[in-house]
Amino acid sequence: MPLITWSDELSIGIPKIDTEHQKLVSILNQLVEYTQFLFTQEEKRMADADYPDLHLHECQHRQLVEKVVDFQQDT
Repeated sequence: MPLITWSDELSIGIPKIDTEHQKLVSILNQLVEYTQFLFTQEEKRMADADYPDLHLHECQHRQLVEKVVDFQQDT
């Protein structure tokens, strides 16, 4: 799920700036996607290693993802 979806409402009408903003939106969305991928991989490795605080770490991951989702819904 993208954090920000580009729309004409975000455009300011100056092509160079709009293009730069679109790139920024793309980078932010890729960061969110990579973070979710990273958390999933990390949790699998921690489970395989019998990491003692896995549940706490998973909760911290979920809290961060929830903050991002809340931010997305507020925009």
